[in-house]
Amino acid sequence: FVLRHVTTSNGAILCCAAVEFCASILWPAAVVILGSHYGNETDGRFERGVYVTSIASRCGSLLAVPIPPLLIKWTNITWRGVAGIASMTS
Repeated sequence: FVLRHVTTSNGAILCCAAVEFCASILWPAAVVILGSHYGNETDGRFERGVYVTSIASRCGSLLAVPIPPLLIKWTNITWRGVAGIASMTS
């Protein structure tokens, strides 16, 4: 949301760095939550949960690279509009 209102390159760099920092915290937090929820189970639900969470995280990261430039190229949306769409979907 903040990236839509940034007017300098330093501000854009700071926003992107903040997003990457927050994303790096999410993965360990998800594993802790899964561990506390499925910690005593021996039927493999914890392992499946970690697998699904890691695949979802990786797919989201990979799709986040090509989709914004394609939206800018194929539509009339400005980069600020694409940043707004990305912030709403995340």
